[in-house]
Amino acid sequence: MLKNTPTGYGLVTIMIHWLSAIAVIGLFSVGYWMVDLTYYSSWYQTAPHFHKSVGLLLLGLTLLRFVWRTISHAPSPLSNHQPWEKRAAKWAHTALYTLMLLIMCSGIMIST
Repeated sequence: MLKNTPTGYGLVTIMIHWLSAIAVIGLFSVGYWMVDLTYYSSWYQTAPHFHKSVGLLLLGLTLLRFVWRTISHAPSPLSNHQPWEKRAAKWAHTALYTLMLLIMCSGIMIST
């Protein structure tokens, strides 16, 4: 099943989720590693280009995620959750998406 169903997520949503998670963790790791590079390191010129390229791919994947969410709606939440838990989950997702987009936009602005 590629699209989401009322009871579960589809393969496309799962793949986008895990590719995004791997990219975010990888970009953070590379960024943290780049801080300690010296001017004479062989990676001093190469690593930022790699970081920017993967960051732009992550931005495209995030935008694809928003488009896919409009095409294939998320499954309905389980009824055994409290209303405040559902609101908290919605706020947490919104905050994560907002922070991801802000970080990616600030990366583009710093590069240009």
